[in-house]
Amino acid sequence: MIAAALEASTREASLALTVEGQMYKQLLQGTRAHASDMVPCLADLCKQADIHPRQLEVLVLGLGPGSFTGLRVATATALGLSRGTGAQLVGIPSHEALAWNYLESNRNHEQVMVLQDARGGGLQYSHYRWAEGLPEVLCPPTRITCELASEVLPRGVPLLTDDAGLAAAGWSKSDEAQVVGGVLPEAASVLRVGLEHFQRNGPTPTESLRPLYLAAFVPKVRAR
Repeated sequence: MIAAALEASTREASLALTVEGQMYKQLLQGTRAHASDMVPCLADLCKQADIHPRQLEVLVLGLGPGSFTGLRVATATALGLSRGTGAQLVGIPSHEALAWNYLESNRNHEQVMVLQDARGGGLQYSHYRWAEGLPEVLCPPTRITCELASEVLPRGVPLLTDDAGLAAAGWSKSDEAQVVGGVLPEAASVLRVGLEHFQRNGPTPTESLRPLYLAAFVPKVRAR
């Protein structure tokens, strides 16, 4: 199978391509414009793999939550590529790829939670457990106020987070000994999880392929 993935829920967007089991990866620099870089980078990956982009059969998209702009760009790019190449589309939450990446390589842990600072006095989290090769959703990506963290978030579950996520929850590394990693999803993991979903459930309906926004977009006026 020939399949690719786009992941742009964070500033460091990434792409991945698999051709008959061989994986090719590309990280986009956070200082670059993803809107202009994604398609050329995918073309470069296809060139490395000695294929034409029209040979793509499946295109997987990380739906977030995360960057408003990055997710919009990736979604529009995926829809355009699908129309141009005929590739079938699959969308998955980026948190699920993070959970899969951890649980698949740490079978002694049955559960994991993703915790991110959502800014504006909020945080976003999700909770998964390992089940038959895929993360089972115990709590989908959800946004809560930082004040509710101590009441809502489960304790004693390995955390995929960073210093900002811990601070938003009002925790410290000394409080939460099971901090196990950061929160930068990779296109390669998105691709592997998406292909597993595709094999089990088929493509995602186009009308369901939407960025996973947990809060309303608030435009900012730049100082001139």
